[in-house]
Amino acid sequence: DCCGSTAVSQSESDSNPNTMMISKVNDKKYSSDRRYIDSIFKPLRLSINARERRRMHDLNDALDELRSVIPYAHSPSVRKLSKIATLLLAKNYILMQASALEELRKTIMMMNSRFQSRGYLSNIKYEQSTQKITSKELHSDNVSVQKHLYDEIYNNKNISNLYFMS
Repeated sequence: DCCGSTAVSQSESDSNPNTMMISKVNDKKYSSDRRYIDSIFKPLRLSINARERRRMHDLNDALDELRSVIPYAHSPSVRKLSKIATLLLAKNYILMQASALEELRKTIMMMNSRFQSRGYLSNIKYEQSTQKITSKELHSDNVSVQKHLYDEIYNNKNISNLYFMS
């Protein structure tokens, strides 16, 4: 060997008492170091695990609450929605509700426009169809519109001039 080191084969190190002795000392040192490290980090690991377990319980509770308010079959024969299915269904439900609200807003704007043109709603502010109406404005406008709508739709035999967006 040019470098002065000697290579020891695995079978030689197994039978060599000096190598075995060094190995046992290293194992003892490693195991005592490992026990020391474990004693320090075990409480930390336990608290981290407990925090993660609480987080997952909170997440699952929130998903259960979400499942309870979105429309889907809740019978015992129907499997519980998965987490991703719950989130996707909730997202689609929110988008559908937003679309329905937008259609309702357009219908109300159209009806306000028609009633204003007929002189029914001279005291109600007309909003441009591109502007958003607040729920407070919708409520205050619709309180006065409701009587006119009732009269127009239910008491008037000729309702062909009312158009509703579908």
